[in-house]
Amino acid sequence: MDLKRTPLYEKHKELGGKIVEFAGWEMPIQYSNIIEEHNAVRKNVGIFDVSHMGTFLLSGKNSYDFLQKTVPNDLNKIKVGKAIYTQFCKDDGTVIDDLIIYYIKENFFYIVVNASNIEKDFNWLQENLIPEIKLENIAEQTSILAVQGPMAEKTISKLCDNNLAEITSFGIIQTKIKDIDVILSRTGYTGEDGFEVIFDNSHAVEIYEAIFEAGKEFDIKPIGLGARDTLRLEANLPLYGHELNENTTPLEAKLGWSVKLTKEDFIGKKALVEQKEKGLKKILIGIKSTSRIVPRDGYEIVLDSKVIGKVTSGTFSPTLNYPIALAFVENVKDFQQGDRLEVIIRGKNYEVEIVNLPFYKRKRGL
Repeated sequence: MDLKRTPLYEKHKELGGKIVEFAGWEMPIQYSNIIEEHNAVRKNVGIFDVSHMGTFLLSGKNSYDFLQKTVPNDLNKIKVGKAIYTQFCKDDGTVIDDLIIYYIKENFFYIVVNASNIEKDFNWLQENLIPEIKLENIAEQTSILAVQGPMAEKTISKLCDNNLAEITSFGIIQTKIKDIDVILSRTGYTGEDGFEVIFDNSHAVEIYEAIFEAGKEFDIKPIGLGARDTLRLEANLPLYGHELNENTTPLEAKLGWSVKLTKEDFIGKKALVEQKEKGLKKILIGIKSTSRIVPRDGYEIVLDSKVIGKVTSGTFSPTLNYPIALAFVENVKDFQQGDRLEVIIRGKNYEVEIVNLPFYKRKRGL
């Protein structure tokens, strides 16, 4: 299979990016090193190329009603100029993908999905379309840059005339950078303040370089997929294929806040209501290692000599300076912060401690 490249592939190489295969794309895993890039986002500002993500356009007079019946979150909670996090679910309530819906203008939505699920998601939407809706896959024409960190607002403010302080979390504006039309949203995947910039592929290098130049004052760094993963894990943001998949529901993944069971019928509602009433068979927990050993994806979790689950994501946390992990375990007890479990690593049991999620939460106003 031929791997895809974003329009910034040569820029990544120029900046010293180490290129790896990810979801069918050639993407930078790191530039300097993961810890340095991670800390740059936590302390200053970093720029990510996330143009491998899928982007759909949904329009037409029935588009709002269609989405409302398609996803478990409630679009009545947002209005034009806002975005919302949600999922596509199967009839049994399990997750086809998680996504963000951008309410750009009346009867006009952007939908950003995971790179590995673009074709699956598009086909699923087409299968469920109702009359008078137009669905377009514009992934190959669209670039997305994420500018994340405490200095993100100051960086982007140098490039557009808008008062970015007025854009609240998940807010959206249509504006210009270098006289180029962009969609700017206060969203991200790091646990920090920041923006995502969506625009036509043809302007990718120009906009990337403009942002990079604007951020030099704040010691901006290019950030690869490695630090993107450690940042999102510290913030307890799910990764499809790990915390979410077609064997897991949003309720099991601790995403109940994004599932509105009181709204009108939507795909998967019956199963999710039933699961809520009967109780969850598995739950997502956060753990930290009491040693320097890192629990990794797939490692088994043990309680009283019985295997009760598996790690879904694990890393050494650069911010907290100890190993952390997410894991699904059987809902066998009321797990509390401080409870001890064990994880099997290369045939040996190591103690881990349950901690409250998220592992890291930024201080507001900083």
